[in-house]
Amino acid sequence: MYIVFLDEFGHIGPFISRAHESHNTSPVFGVSGYWLPQENVRGFGTWFYQLKSSAYSRDIAASNDHPSAWEKKGNEIFTHGRVYKTKRLGFALINEIKKRGGKVFYHGLEKRPGVDGADATTLYCKVLSGALRSIEAALARLGENYLVILDEHQSRVDLLAAAMRTMYGHNSPARHLIEPPYQVESHLYQTIQAADWISSIVGPMWAYKALPQQFADREWAQRYFSDRIGTAQTHSSVALRIERQPAFRLAASGPDAA
Repeated sequence: MYIVFLDEFGHIGPFISRAHESHNTSPVFGVSGYWLPQENVRGFGTWFYQLKSSAYSRDIAASNDHPSAWEKKGNEIFTHGRVYKTKRLGFALINEIKKRGGKVFYHGLEKRPGVDGADATTLYCKVLSGALRSIEAALARLGENYLVILDEHQSRVDLLAAAMRTMYGHNSPARHLIEPPYQVESHLYQTIQAADWISSIVGPMWAYKALPQQFADREWAQRYFSDRIGTAQTHSSVALRIERQPAFRLAASGPDAA
């Protein structure tokens, strides 16, 4: 059995342009993270705990929190001004997922510009259903069941309902998903914090791919991480708007990627 850990990337709200006074955060939205064989989850969580504790020992000590309940958000680590120093943390994380028999995964889309018809819950449900179908395709071919763990979200009931429809629906049901996704508080889960770090790389990378002129300051994600993510991922895609097709889609790679 595999355990899948996912967090959001990009931004779930409307996007008009980078220059807009309000709707300027990201043109893309999706979920990303990784999966691991169940027997490797505890060891990976311990490894991440040690990485975080070593890299941010002073911050943790100053907080008076136990390191296991202290969180450093990825969007504070991987930024235009800091990534030249912090990229090694991302490299180590991607390498460790691969080392422990896991895969990086993401699924998302480029949002239609504007605010008309924008509904955050509907968007998230659509993305989550698509992600579950892609995960199903990957792990069913390995003959493996799986569980999905998400960062906690305010639309919890709607997301669970969407997952249930995907599990039991007539259109490509997720037959190997054992239960609807669990939602947890990220500061208490090392594994979800690791998914947040992955999402903080994937989000900028795809904002840059979608609108490189507007998001030139996210070029670091493409330069440092695109190839590394490419060698670690499977069954991942972001659907760009039709005028920018073909969309970037990274196929499964390697003998164990089917």
